Amino acid sequence: MKRFFILFSCVSVLTLAGCGSKSSNSTKVLECSSTGPVGSASSEQTYKVYFDSEHVEKLSVNINITLNEQDDVTRDNLESDVSNAFADYKNRDGVSYSSNVKDNGFNVRLDVNFNKLSDEDKASISIINSEKSYDEIKSEFESDGFSCK
Repeated sequence: MKRFFILFSCVSVLTLAGCGSKSSNSTKVLECSSTGPVGSASSEQTYKVYFDSEHVEKLSVNINITLNEQDDVTRDNLESDVSNAFADYKNRDGVSYSSNVKDNGFNVRLDVNFNKLSDEDKASISIINSEKSYDEIKSEFESDGFSCK
């Protein structure tokens, strides 16, 4: 009985260890970021693209914009502009969107699960082409001035 318990414990540990390593290796993440001026404002952008095998599974976008003190943009105008700019991404199955407008800027968070999007929605969300490979998407980000890891 003792041998059975030891054998069962070893098999359980090996199974759990194998499952853990398998799932952590199956998802490849491309993280690209950029900081710099956007007009008179400053911008910080981070894009994380999650790949399952060679296909894009998910995309996470985080954008922070900080306005210059001399900008004449009011909070109300900024809130309206941000809302209008991202209106196309709201109310879609597979898309989560939030924004936080402050007096001196705003933050936008967008999460896209490509597995839940219709083909029409995939085509209309033009942030990335989910049919492209890891290397192709990385190359596009880098050619747009992003640093990727």
